[in-house]
Amino acid sequence: MSIASAPANFWDPKIGIYVQDFKPDREIPVNIELFENDGSDRAGFNLAAGTKINGLYSWQLPQKMLGIYFRKAYGEGKLEYPLFFDKSARNFNSFALRASGNDWANTLFRDGMIQHSTQPDMDVETQGFRACVLFINGQYMGIHNMRSKVDEDYIVESNQLGDAKIDMIAYEDTVEAGDFDQYKAFETLYHQDLSVQANFDLVAQEMDIGNFTDFIISEIYSGNTSIDHNVMAWKPKDFGKWRWLLADLDRGFFNPENNLISYYLGRSVYPFSNLMKNSAYSKTFGYRLADLLFTTFNPERMNGIIDGFAKNIETEIPGHIERWKGTSSSYGNPIPSVTSWQGQVQNLKTFAEKRPAILLENLKNYGVSDSENLSISSFPGGSGKIRFNGLSVPADNCLGQYPAGGEISLQADALGGYIFKGWELNPNLILIQKEAIWKYNDTGAALDEEWKEQPFDDSAWPEGKAELGYGDGDENTRVGYGPSASRKFLCTYFRKEFTVDHQDSLSNLVAGIKFDDGAVVYLNGKEVIRVNMAMGAVDHTSPAIKTVSGSAESKFTYFGIDASLLKNGKNCIAVEIHQDAPNSSDISFDLQLTAVKPGSGTLVATEKTYKFTMSEATNIMALFERDNHCIIPSVVAENLKLDKTCSPYMVSGDVQILAGVTLTADAGVEILMPDDANFWVKGTLITNGTPEEPVRFTANPQSTKKRWGAILIEHSSGVSSLKNTIIEGASNGPNPTRNVAAISLFHSIAKFDGLKIGNVWSNPVAARYSDVSIANSFLHSAVTGDLVNLKYGKGIIENCEFVGNDQPDTDAIDYDNIENGIIRNCLIYDFHGTNSDAIDLGEKAINILIDGIMVYNITDKGVSVGQQSSANIQNSVFANCNLGAGLKDSSKVIIDHCTFYGCAIPVASFEKNAGSAGGNGWVTNSILSNSYESSFLNDEKSSLVFSNSLSDNDLLPSGNGNHFGDPLLNNPGAFDFLLKDNSPARNAGSTGNIGASPALFQIRPMIEFSAIGYNDDGISVPEFLAIRNPGSEPFDVSGFQLSKGVTFTFAAGSVIKPGGQVIVTENALAEEWESSKIPVFQWEIGRLADEGETIQLLNESGIIFDQLKYLPENPWPVISVPGQIIVLKDLTMDNHFGKNWGIGSINDVLNSSNSLTNNDLNVCPNPTSGMVEVSRLKGKTERVQLFNLSGAKIAEYPTAGEDRLMLDLHKFNPGIYILRCGNQSFKLVKR
Repeated sequence: MSIASAPANFWDPKIGIYVQDFKPDREIPVNIELFENDGSDRAGFNLAAGTKINGLYSWQLPQKMLGIYFRKAYGEGKLEYPLFFDKSARNFNSFALRASGNDWANTLFRDGMIQHSTQPDMDVETQGFRACVLFINGQYMGIHNMRSKVDEDYIVESNQLGDAKIDMIAYEDTVEAGDFDQYKAFETLYHQDLSVQANFDLVAQEMDIGNFTDFIISEIYSGNTSIDHNVMAWKPKDFGKWRWLLADLDRGFFNPENNLISYYLGRSVYPFSNLMKNSAYSKTFGYRLADLLFTTFNPERMNGIIDGFAKNIETEIPGHIERWKGTSSSYGNPIPSVTSWQGQVQNLKTFAEKRPAILLENLKNYGVSDSENLSISSFPGGSGKIRFNGLSVPADNCLGQYPAGGEISLQADALGGYIFKGWELNPNLILIQKEAIWKYNDTGAALDEEWKEQPFDDSAWPEGKAELGYGDGDENTRVGYGPSASRKFLCTYFRKEFTVDHQDSLSNLVAGIKFDDGAVVYLNGKEVIRVNMAMGAVDHTSPAIKTVSGSAESKFTYFGIDASLLKNGKNCIAVEIHQDAPNSSDISFDLQLTAVKPGSGTLVATEKTYKFTMSEATNIMALFERDNHCIIPSVVAENLKLDKTCSPYMVSGDVQILAGVTLTADAGVEILMPDDANFWVKGTLITNGTPEEPVRFTANPQSTKKRWGAILIEHSSGVSSLKNTIIEGASNGPNPTRNVAAISLFHSIAKFDGLKIGNVWSNPVAARYSDVSIANSFLHSAVTGDLVNLKYGKGIIENCEFVGNDQPDTDAIDYDNIENGIIRNCLIYDFHGTNSDAIDLGEKAINILIDGIMVYNITDKGVSVGQQSSANIQNSVFANCNLGAGLKDSSKVIIDHCTFYGCAIPVASFEKNAGSAGGNGWVTNSILSNSYESSFLNDEKSSLVFSNSLSDNDLLPSGNGNHFGDPLLNNPGAFDFLLKDNSPARNAGSTGNIGASPALFQIRPMIEFSAIGYNDDGISVPEFLAIRNPGSEPFDVSGFQLSKGVTFTFAAGSVIKPGGQVIVTENALAEEWESSKIPVFQWEIGRLADEGETIQLLNESGIIFDQLKYLPENPWPVISVPGQIIVLKDLTMDNHFGKNWGIGSINDVLNSSNSLTNNDLNVCPNPTSGMVEVSRLKGKTERVQLFNLSGAKIAEYPTAGEDRLMLDLHKFNPGIYILRCGNQSFKLVKR
């Protein structure tokens, strides 16, 4: 994070906010940037903002807590960026850069770690947290914590409350948002006698009991003392219940024996003590706490979380220490050394290991019974997941304690490739018993590394029965401590060998250890337990972090160990016990080692759900077994080939392909993904699907959400290649800045050919700093975003089909900062949401070639070029777009041999963002036809030059070979924009024809006006419009509207049959329609003007599907006899030209066919290896033409009036071709 401001704002002795001996209230203007430490070469955001010193007390620290405020006075007024990757919030009015408060002298992550540990199973809201390094005017300021501020904006954004207003009350004393009225009423209510159930029930109607219980348990578990001024309750004003959220837990996780339940009952800033007067609630609270201590706050899980937070900042700790060395304050001094920091991290782990037993003991004062040892496990490891009273069991072997009398409900769910077999109660197999005989070394000398191995010659070591130690008087064997009571050895070593038979049959290896003060345990030379010892290397001079005293000295603490570390035959457990100081009074050591032999116990249930009441020490195992599916390993560490014979392949969780490793999937392979799992590609992913047998990534049908993560290709060592691959049910990955699509790339190279991505929860493809090519693919998404979004790299997209949706801000292709990119021979259509483009070029996308594309039905722009980007657009068609091409903000665009049809404005050049200048365009050899507003727009800050182009709407600038007139397009209503033989655009360009000669795509024709009755003289037919569907498929016109002349909206479910038509009239009951088989609708208001007017047909999104302006004058036919109407002469003609209409009668409409006969051509086989038959030709065409995807005609076959024609395609290369028969086109695949 980088902040810049005038130096005096920070450092001036009088006004600088960072150097005062009081808390300044002044807010200063700054510029703030965030740089992700992930390989990105630019800022994630760069905005003007304000900052001021925050913190009720922590402002006294040398390192300040800064509040960052995005106000309108500075610029944007808000930050749009996912600051916290595990939170849904994307918009921020403010956030904090915190110096970790009370934890500044300790770990720098305590508060964030505690809050994070409550997720995802606890119903309590938490602040966002990310560690960062801050620079102020380039000066290094050390590690800070980005934190979301606990304010109204964050709550509304996080809970997606929209415009809802909330009340937000701090520690029952201060209104942070809204007012006190509802909370005061609630406060009065909960101060009633809640031992009376009716009173309690009234309170439960006003507060979220579950949320509050999880909130207070979080505070109690962490032992947080910074609570009285950090309690925040909120609720929407008009609905919902009071909820509480966590904030500022930096005074938690210190002494595990302090701040027990009574401490929190004594606080008066929430209703806890009142609720606990209700016996039912007291029981609920007690067992919920016990549930969470066993699962969410299980020591093994917590230690993993602590290690993760520590690892995130450990490389930055030396620099941070150096930055603040020598400073001090009354509120705290800086971390003195890396060793000290490591010790503080270990203190967190010691707290996590000891706190559960202490709280379970404390619960006995509140009606909960003694706790017994409990082990819940699954076998084999990684085969299934277990829920414990609805909470996730965090490990394959979960150890802890649970109160006797507590009800336990277990739920087992098999992972992919496994099935559930049953629940088994297992006895422990004792490998090393308590009070066993141990070898020990009490000389205080340094030992070689071999001492912890097996074999090792320990024959010279003395031995004795555990407990071993000195100073307590309860030892079975007293060991020596050194030269004097004040200079005792810091380390004593213990070893014991034991024998194992059939190692692979053992599971649930558990060590119970009694130790004082610190311990490190090794199994066959590998460290497996470290407790109350600092991170890093240890030797005989390393002290324990703190003293262990009281009851903790005599209790066994249990740790799970990986059973695969055992070996058949002799094994060795080696332990080193460390004192915290040379004058420590005592040490204690004993260890028990147990295991379980799956299948040797008692099968107690075969149902997935098993319920029992805790009564004694229990060891229960969920047994799973392999089904008949192959499983992809979670880590692909060597080349792996997936073949069809073993398909479908099951995935049980995230898959990671390591660097240098290739996973290959053969044709026909199906990969079934579980919910939320990702396919991480650090190496290479190859799929070799074919059109007939594609490779498929899809959601496991047994999964709950049917929504998996994504294929994430990041820093990959090879070129990934996906051929003929279907992606279904995918969403995105965990990083919202780069894992934003079903396939997401980062600093990688990939080639995609024959992708089909449509049924996904997110956008199909996104890449950052990558080289991507996509060919012959189909892409669609139902959500907001871009179907393909490429930034800061290379991109080539060819021969692809993009289908839009109704969502706003959705583009087919978005190129940002791409150089020399290509978009060629693509079909892009039906982007109906607001601000949606077919192609968006921005952020200095340079020299982009757009060639041979067909774009239609776009609410905004066919191509949008801005932000100093440049492009060449050639041989392309844009139909039914608001703007065919939008050139903005210092862009440079050459448009050559393009056809624009039915666009409001074909080409617009303008300044969009103030101060960015306009667009610069050169339009040559192009057709601008049937524009609904004007042929072009060119504002005063832009330039737009036309040459050798043709318009039929208004005159183009004179000179430069521009033309006006009908281009005589072949059949624009059927998206055939080739020129008729007599077109004035033929050979009229600077090179060849004017207009595009695009690839012939098979597109459903547009519906269009085909007849108009406007002469209402009182004796003629009622006014009407006929709308025809010339296509071979039904056309859904639900929500379509008539506007301009008359007003009408088609009801939901309205459909025009293939080849059929409908009538929309001023009077649907008129006798003229009584015998009609054509559907007749009555418009709502308006009349058709006898003098002529414009009529429009729009879809729900406002896209104009047809518009024409009829006139009672040449070249339009002129009605001269009552009862006459005007009709389109030929449905292949362009209906916006009056010359293509003629005089007709109502019978011409009523007697016309309302459905197509079977006139579709038949082409088979398709795909073909060489020969193909075209049938049903008679009367339709004199020749059959073959085109390649570039639109070039490569063959022509005369029909000679026959109904069937055999084509020999053996000489052509395999690929996709377009077969054209009259006005019909077919995609033909040659193998």
